[in-house]
Amino acid sequence: MAVSAAYDRAGRLSADRELKARRIARASQAAFDAGKADRAARLAAEALSLTTDPGIRADAIYTRGAVEYERTSPRADAELTIEAAALVRDIMTLYEEAAKEGRRTLSGVFPDTQDAGGHGDRTSGGEDNRGAVR
Repeated sequence: MAVSAAYDRAGRLSADRELKARRIARASQAAFDAGKADRAARLAAEALSLTTDPGIRADAIYTRGAVEYERTSPRADAELTIEAAALVRDIMTLYEEAAKEGRRTLSGVFPDTQDAGGHGDRTSGGEDNRGAVR
């Protein structure tokens, strides 16, 4: 639960909307991992409301699916998992297209994000793909 609380607090202190959404989505997953399904669902819904970034949305939707599996049925989980997988597929398609064009990132492709998944240019500072500050 401490991990969820730390990500949640970091998200609330983040001025950047996408960074806030990413951290709250991670707080949601950590809450689920700690057995706090209600908290996980609430945080996932909040993360979804904050972002259009498909990577962050896929993470939050996946967590919602895990919560729904516990609460209701495998069918609800499967539907949400398929939705999350479709977002990831779309991201991978964009990366493949960018690679064919010789681009290293997807900067400017998604509104209000630096790159798919919000990871930005790997040569700059910021967070790595695990959320750790470099």
